[in-house]
Amino acid sequence: MIELVAYEQKPQASNDAVGKQHVLDIANGGSVSLTYEVGKGDNVLGRYSPFSQTFRLPFTNTNTAFFGKYYNVNIQPLQVNPAEVPRFNIHQKVYAEIRVDGIPIITGSLQLKNVYNKSEEFEVAVFGMEANIFQELKDQKLIDLFINSAGAQNVDYDVNLSANQISSSWNLSTDVTQGSVGPGVITFPLADYGLAGAYNFLHYENNQYGI
Repeated sequence: MIELVAYEQKPQASNDAVGKQHVLDIANGGSVSLTYEVGKGDNVLGRYSPFSQTFRLPFTNTNTAFFGKYYNVNIQPLQVNPAEVPRFNIHQKVYAEIRVDGIPIITGSLQLKNVYNKSEEFEVAVFGMEANIFQELKDQKLIDLFINSAGAQNVDYDVNLSANQISSSWNLSTDVTQGSVGPGVITFPLADYGLAGAYNFLHYENNQYGI
């Protein structure tokens, strides 16, 4: 049995990642075609997510409530009862799962592709999230781990590089960080990374500190 589980765009509580769960009605469960693709032999660094082909959901009460009567262009957002499911926003991510006999096969996001008023159906597709982390990290650098959402650099883990500091880090009871993050947190390996700069270690640009 194929099930489509979707979550409302508006979380029920401020600390919730997703909204209320709904099991949407599928017009023909056997017509849901899934594509699995994780990697390609000629692209070892590429990562791909499984996804479904487009399939249709009928205008049932459950589906219509979930999509906020999206097919009715005469309804304005302010006319929707706040106690009910908010009006559907096609520009906002909808978390969803395709399950077979209760087992999640694809976990990702649901996209509303089209609405057919004549046949009274929603056309949707589900895209897996497995490749998202590779997509988000592809242009990132190690230093980006120390930049917060406001763009400020966290210097607590910075170490003023010197021969004494490096050798002191081998004593796990010593804290060599500028932010006093704790003894033994930063330990320098006996390795030469072949990088330019003092002591051949990772450096921020235009200063003497390493991470």
